[in-house]
Amino acid sequence: MLFGEHHGSFAKTSGVLFEKATALRTIYLSGASYNVEGMLCNFSKLVHLRYIRIKSENMEGKCLLTALSRLYHLEVIDLQKWKGCSGSTRDISNLVKLRHFLVPRDGLQLHSNIVEVGKLKLLSELRSFETGKEIKGFELSQLGQLSELGGSLSIHNLEKVRAKEEAGEAKLIHKYLLHKLTLEWDVNQCDRDPAREESVLEILRPHSNLLELCIKGHGGGTCPSWLGVNLSVRNLESLHLDGVAWKVFPPIGDLWLVNGQGEQLSRDISDKKFRNLRRLELVKLPRLKKWVGDGPCQLFPHLKVLVIKDCSELIELSLSHSTCCQQGKEANISWFPRLQELKVEDCSKLLSFPPIPWTQSPCSTNIRGVGSAFEELVCEKNYKSEYSLQIEAKDTKDSTFWNVLAFHNLIELKQLKMKRCPPLPLHQFKMLSSLKALDIYDSSNVFMLAEEESSAQHQFPIVERIFIYGCSVGGKELTQLLTHFPKLSELHVDKCEKIAGLGVVGQQATTTLAQSSSANKVEEARIEQHQQQDTRGGEEIAASEAEGLLLLPSKLQALMISFCPELSLCFNPREDDKETGRTGGGGGLQGLSSLRWLRISYCRKFLSSYSSSSSSFCFLFPDSLEDLFLQGMEGMETLLPVSNLSCEVSQGYPYGAVGI
Repeated sequence: MLFGEHHGSFAKTSGVLFEKATALRTIYLSGASYNVEGMLCNFSKLVHLRYIRIKSENMEGKCLLTALSRLYHLEVIDLQKWKGCSGSTRDISNLVKLRHFLVPRDGLQLHSNIVEVGKLKLLSELRSFETGKEIKGFELSQLGQLSELGGSLSIHNLEKVRAKEEAGEAKLIHKYLLHKLTLEWDVNQCDRDPAREESVLEILRPHSNLLELCIKGHGGGTCPSWLGVNLSVRNLESLHLDGVAWKVFPPIGDLWLVNGQGEQLSRDISDKKFRNLRRLELVKLPRLKKWVGDGPCQLFPHLKVLVIKDCSELIELSLSHSTCCQQGKEANISWFPRLQELKVEDCSKLLSFPPIPWTQSPCSTNIRGVGSAFEELVCEKNYKSEYSLQIEAKDTKDSTFWNVLAFHNLIELKQLKMKRCPPLPLHQFKMLSSLKALDIYDSSNVFMLAEEESSAQHQFPIVERIFIYGCSVGGKELTQLLTHFPKLSELHVDKCEKIAGLGVVGQQATTTLAQSSSANKVEEARIEQHQQQDTRGGEEIAASEAEGLLLLPSKLQALMISFCPELSLCFNPREDDKETGRTGGGGGLQGLSSLRWLRISYCRKFLSSYSSSSSSFCFLFPDSLEDLFLQGMEGMETLLPVSNLSCEVSQGYPYGAVGI
């Protein structure tokens, strides 16, 4: 029988129809929003039922789980998609033919609540088991009876195991179908016995087929031999160590540890290796001080994910080795050639680690809460699925700060976000050959223009979008920055209080050059261009120094400026065309001939240089504009219609708004 979505209205009608249907073998309720007992009023009598699957967002059925324990022929119970399912499963052990009991990820208590689960000898997976949850029925011997157990198994409250003989009754060594195992001790227990916990873990040896292992809260002094000197789980693909204070660790490199007196100990098992490790997580390891390379290249040739969190004593990650690689960057690549995700969090003493990223291929990176000079370093795909890097400094002005990045591994980077960072050296910036977007936040120096070496010697990335926020720079510095990006099409400037004027770089020299056809004329035009640029450039720079003038590149297509209280649009009467009554040569923003989108918000003095009675007031913006929005500036209440644009004027808060 199959009842699909939107059939809740037929529940009562169907209840009458199936009142005498007692021989059902299979039931699949999809999108059920009704009470199952109302539709199948004789549900508890469906003793021939073999398979039941429920997929629902809000169906009620507390009595359903209780009734299931009486359907003795059930082989499959699938509740994975039943959100909010609740009720008691303690008597599910009555279903001795049950092979598959599938539960939601947030419903693992449906497994851990089963009393005497050992009766389900054919069960293929038990996601969660709580040792000693009750006086009887939750012994490790219950697991020993599950001969077909596979998939994922988490064993909790192992601190309640009082003898290693009891641990042996779990018979984990015989669970050859098990691929994921979690062993967890309660770290908050008051009567810990490290020796007992060490012996218990030694006995809980899994089968060599195991692929994923997680050990949490173990209070013993060393890792078990089956994970160390007598490594038997060499095919592990995932290893997660959380809250252990071992003196000897598994073979994951040369670990330098700190003993109770603060002395350093080196512990390494160099002749044993994991063959296929793809994920490694080191969390809350209080004795871990250093993790360094132990010699061979490609110690982790298959590793894709590395997570290091809450290691309070960790001061160094050193992944290079002089005997196997000549250069540090080669060593980094050889250690993690396939790394796709790196996360380092809350290791407050960590000062030394290889430059990020460690591979040339894009790698998702998240580093925060470390002792280095930055607050946060995030490298990931942005909303456009492009490779993006965000770095926030701790108000340092030291240029060596940038040594934290491996620029030779960032050739695919599309977006760079810098917050409170010192000037980025030009020789490093030019290595970002694929960069398209540059975001600069809260910096006293927007760029790296104070170097001894001339910026003309550098080939800059072809940046198309720049965002400047909260930077204490004037118009001159920002003008110089923009001249390095001839392909710039989008500019955002927000909360830059030192920018006092706004104008457009002249285009006369470029026009002259374009009209020269012969080689000689081209050369002459180039000479003339340089002369004009020198003359005009000197004048413009002088103006920018005197007035904080920001000169915009003429090819801009989108411009947004907001919360710049001193910003004023420059008045240029010299270029007014008196015959036509307009500023056709470049007054206002007329020089931005490609501009399509313009938004100026809360720049109170923006129109202060223009009089509402002046004819030039009507020709502030280029004809190319398709989207115009002005808000929060004085003088807008007397703003005349913009003659060369189709605009609607409306009053807004606090000074008014105008938009197309």
